[in-house]
Amino acid sequence: MAPFKSAGRYRITAFAILVGGFISAQTDTIHSDRPDRTHGTGTLKKKSFQIENGVTFGSEDLMNNFMLRHGLTDNTEIRLLIDAGKEEGVKGIMPITLGLKQRIAEENGPLPAVAFVGSLMIQPLATKDFRDTGVDFYAAVGFRPRVV
Repeated sequence: MAPFKSAGRYRITAFAILVGGFISAQTDTIHSDRPDRTHGTGTLKKKSFQIENGVTFGSEDLMNNFMLRHGLTDNTEIRLLIDAGKEEGVKGIMPITLGLKQRIAEENGPLPAVAFVGSLMIQPLATKDFRDTGVDFYAAVGFRPRVV
């Protein structure tokens, strides 16, 4: 039995080295928009993926916030948001949200960086207790002014 255990370890080590050769260190700035009420102006680079997750809690609430982001272009990204947990005594999944973020302007002298965020909350994809009728829309504009 011992030779097989040893061979398994070598396979795992070889696999880790092989995979590690394909993965490079993160060199780009991470623009976190962890699911909450604030929006930055940074977008992901084209063909990049980013997963963000966090927990929002209160005295009677506990909600896991998950967001998957994908860069369509260097200025445009699409988003998938899923919130699941307990809110006001009700447990389940909130409406699944599909979103888009568009960087409109970079910071230029006294002018701030600007980005638009739009989202559609798909009600039928929520659990019964969190479901409403129709599709809700959310829009926001984020600014990043230079602070001197």
